[in-house]
Amino acid sequence: MALHVIAQLNSSGHSHPDLIRESLAELASKTVKEPGCIRFEISHSTDQPEVFYLVESWVDQAALDTHLAADYTRAYL
Repeated sequence: MALHVIAQLNSSGHSHPDLIRESLAELASKTVKEPGCIRFEISHSTDQPEVFYLVESWVDQAALDTHLAADYTRAYL
């Protein structure tokens, strides 16, 4: 059974939201290549520029755990 995650990231206090957007895009480009990744999308709030959303789908919990343990994910977090 697939696992679905919606994560909200709040970058308030960060002076360069464009850097956050670029970092998330880099994370996404690597994540979508993972064998257990079904979907990994980034959305940006239209009324709160400091808020980003990650919409993810994984084949199972093990795939998500593998993603969370990946060096590039850990570096982002």
